[in-house]
Amino acid sequence: MAELALLREAVEGLDLGCDPETLRAVLALRDQLDAKIAAALAEFDDRRLFEIDSATSTTAWLRNQGLDGRAAGSEANRARRLRHLPATAEAFEAGELRSGHVAAILANTKGRLIEQFAEREHDWVPQLAEFSPGDAAVAMQAWRAAAEDADDSRELPDETGEASWSITANGKGVLNATFNAADAEIVDTALRQFASQDVDGEQPRNAKQRRADIVVDLFKFALDHNGENKKTGRDRPHINVLLDATSGEMRTIDGRPMTGPGADSWLCDSLVYRLLMDADGAVLNYGRKVRTAPEELWNAIVARDGGCRFPGCDRKPSWCDAHHIVWWTHGGLTNIDQLALLCRRHHRKLHKQGWHAKLLPDATLEVVDPRGVVRASRPRGTDPPRLL
Repeated sequence: MAELALLREAVEGLDLGCDPETLRAVLALRDQLDAKIAAALAEFDDRRLFEIDSATSTTAWLRNQGLDGRAAGSEANRARRLRHLPATAEAFEAGELRSGHVAAILANTKGRLIEQFAEREHDWVPQLAEFSPGDAAVAMQAWRAAAEDADDSRELPDETGEASWSITANGKGVLNATFNAADAEIVDTALRQFASQDVDGEQPRNAKQRRADIVVDLFKFALDHNGENKKTGRDRPHINVLLDATSGEMRTIDGRPMTGPGADSWLCDSLVYRLLMDADGAVLNYGRKVRTAPEELWNAIVARDGGCRFPGCDRKPSWCDAHHIVWWTHGGLTNIDQLALLCRRHHRKLHKQGWHAKLLPDATLEVVDPRGVVRASRPRGTDPPRLL
């Protein structure tokens, strides 16, 4: 209890500034505290100490301490599962893994997969610690896909997806749906591509309301064009999937692996662009003949960058422009080694005084802010992080 008293005194006397460095350090300490809490909760759960307070489970006990149901269940589940991953728990407590790393590991080691990961956990945890939490998630998704493909005894998931529809007593409709990975890409693309702007003077909609409007608009469009005189042509959704010609592996621009019959069927009925990330592929260098990146060059940049390259930004390609590292007005070239994806906000920022960017030969983007602080981001589309 003496340690807790010292901790409480330190927290009460802590005067946090709002500068990034201070908050970054405090967040790292919070992760280490979360790791210690997880270890304590695991023992608490094993010894059923929640019964001392007449609680029915560790989750129920946590709810009684002020956590909401979802947070309580998440805390208890993380604690239990980390008991099966000692190397992960140890690295978490030592500050080598952040909470985002741990979340990526646990999200991709459900069921019997946790046993497979535990067998080589001591080899893989140090590799994951070198990745950012986002790259760790990509690496773990690829590991899970490979582990599931190698497990011949597993029950294959239903590739058809599920949807339920009902009309309530007050006339409202309730739609719940679950999609496989391939179909989820189509739905995600449609929800982004067909989003409508809020009307001036009306109450702005939240994200759920906008998605509901999109679904209705799409259904209405299908009904409007389902008559006898409908056109025979079709305008398919544009979905960017990267296919490795050597290994046959498929993944999205974000690095998520794509497997199963749904993904394979795209190759039978789709437009295929050949994008080679070296000098032997399509013409990707346009010098100063054009200022805006042509479609072929744009597709190559998207395949390499996977989204906004500003360090810490997670905007997808649809939010981005192709930014000339050396500004066009300063003689910059429209070449792939001189362009990087930036969302509108960060594109404008890099055109402000005091900001500088440099694209290294390996496509790492270095950004220098007016204070001289250098931050970097690696391309998400090329050479996705893997566990070796």
